[in-house]
Amino acid sequence: MSYTRSQGTELFYVSAPTVVTKIAQVVELPEAGGGPADEIEVTHLDSPMKEFIAGLSDNQPITFPVRFSATLHSALWALKNSGVVVPIMIAFADGTGTPTAAAGAFAALNTRSNLRGQAFVQNFTWNNPANGVLNSTVTLRPTGLFTFTARV
Repeated sequence: MSYTRSQGTELFYVSAPTVVTKIAQVVELPEAGGGPADEIEVTHLDSPMKEFIAGLSDNQPITFPVRFSATLHSALWALKNSGVVVPIMIAFADGTGTPTAAAGAFAALNTRSNLRGQAFVQNFTWNNPANGVLNSTVTLRPTGLFTFTARV
């Protein structure tokens, strides 16, 4: 059986037309990807039981903790305040390679599996424990279709 380690997974966003920025010090990415599809009832009088077809899917928000650094995370805070939608990519640890961008979008990356789409920073909070380090919780709200690309 084959497994992919989670250690080494990275989260990126396109911060300028040709600039890709890594979201540093991410602790974990609990859930990301497709959400459930709505169901549309199509039952009629000749139906022996209720009948359904798939409706639109909703990519669920991606909420993750980071070890906060003003230097590393100020741009994310600014994105939260601006509401701007940016391309994002989760690059899994089954290969190597750093994503690049052209014309404000990610270029193809086939040296490691990845999930990419668009999102805005929906929430950004701080947690300041008495005996610990400053942490933040960031929520990205996906919008539109996400694409999964397997490593070649």
